[in-house]
Amino acid sequence: LAITPAGDRIYAIGSGYTSDSMVAIDTSTLTITATIPGVGGYSLAISPSGDAVYVGTNLAIDVVQTASNTVTGSIPMASVFAITFSPDGTHAYAGSTYQYPGYAVYVIGTSTLAVTSFIPAKFADGGLAVTPDGTLLYAGGASPTFQFSALPGSIINTQSLVSKTAVTLSDYTC
Repeated sequence: LAITPAGDRIYAIGSGYTSDSMVAIDTSTLTITATIPGVGGYSLAISPSGDAVYVGTNLAIDVVQTASNTVTGSIPMASVFAITFSPDGTHAYAGSTYQYPGYAVYVIGTSTLAVTSFIPAKFADGGLAVTPDGTLLYAGGASPTFQFSALPGSIINTQSLVSKTAVTLSDYTC
């Protein structure tokens, strides 16, 4: 689920393995106002301006314009499990299992829908978050109970695109 910055619509996606459909829900009436067929995925994020929804799938990111609720672009990449935007909306960051079990963050220019950088990073599918000033990107790790092993997260400087490994959960004791 993702909610528009204005709070007027919620977008919800279908499954990551099948391209079911995405729906737009009016938050004031709680009714479905649009169904976007063929758009299913693992993750979604709405641009800060609210004009686009990026949907991460097994093979690409589908870009849906919120004014028309139609797919207007696709950015090829494998297994997109997390998406977030820079605060100014000029870049999107997509977490991907580019060569499983390897992980990477793709930097996408939102005006061109082109990948501008690729950052191999140590993290898992724990999600992505950008600081409010846009200078750091946090990529979540996986706990020691993850099916393969504990994976640390990464902290990425969005200006230099340098990634530093964060601590793993096993570094902490209760």
